[in-house]
Amino acid sequence: MDNGKRILTNADILELAVGVLDYEEENGMLHLYRCLREQIADYWKLSDNLGEWAGRTNGVRLDFVTDSSFFSFKVIVGKKYELFVNGVKEDHIELSSGDVFYKDLDASKGENRLTLIFPSHESGVITEVTLSKDAKARRYQHTFGKKIFFIGDSITQGWDTVSDSNSYAYQVSLRYDADTVIFGVGGAYFHESAVPSVDNYHPDIIISAFGANDFGRGEEALKKNMHAFLDKLVANYKNSKIIGLTPICGAGHKPSRSSFRLLIESIYDEYGIEYIDGAPLVSPDLENFADRYHPNDKGYCEMADNLIPLLNKIIGVNT
Repeated sequence: MDNGKRILTNADILELAVGVLDYEEENGMLHLYRCLREQIADYWKLSDNLGEWAGRTNGVRLDFVTDSSFFSFKVIVGKKYELFVNGVKEDHIELSSGDVFYKDLDASKGENRLTLIFPSHESGVITEVTLSKDAKARRYQHTFGKKIFFIGDSITQGWDTVSDSNSYAYQVSLRYDADTVIFGVGGAYFHESAVPSVDNYHPDIIISAFGANDFGRGEEALKKNMHAFLDKLVANYKNSKIIGLTPICGAGHKPSRSSFRLLIESIYDEYGIEYIDGAPLVSPDLENFADRYHPNDKGYCEMADNLIPLLNKIIGVNT
């Protein structure tokens, strides 16, 4: 407690964090990671770009219930944050290092749920997370009874979104109200480095969404890398429902049944993994895309709209 305020410790923050598989403390600062630090090191070995993007905080958020009359934090790294109050987005936060965000809360009726979404295209670090004196805070319990683990490339990362919460993976997370880890890495392809070995993390559903960056690597490389990836994924997560998601179709390209797509599907079939054809999920109209390959916010939301009913059929739920 300090001056009538409750400043959360790093241990408190970690307890309230969602989408986190690893962390470290450096000079008193808490760094939250959506993958293991050893995975980031492995990606650095593959390329500088992959190593850099693996360390981003895509999917990381604080999600908690509190009776505090206000909420504030100080930014150390990262500019773009989003705050949801009781499931409704209220603030798109653009801050510089050293800036403090402050939000009054209506605690007259009891508790509020706060969801602070960290940057998807940067490595967000905050400190001095502050609530009112004697305020209680507990990690939010998601209503969807299954944990979802997204593994993929820049599409899963939500590349080019204006609001990071509009990426398809975030939209699925929000609409299901699910506890999720979103490990999307720009430029990533099928590779065993994408699969964490986490003894205490047991997702019910894993969505594997690679393929777009494998096209240029050739069919032999795809076969080798996809088999190594799935061998490790299946071995590490024997009790998880694994769902494949093939690449979306780029801007201006009609969905097609290319030999490369058929090869990806055939390898999923080898492992008995159900998959969803990603090509029809986003209509290839230019208005849905930020560039030739990455949807804009509108396109990502359309992708989620079309994906969720297909996921419902596979996992046996009705949203």
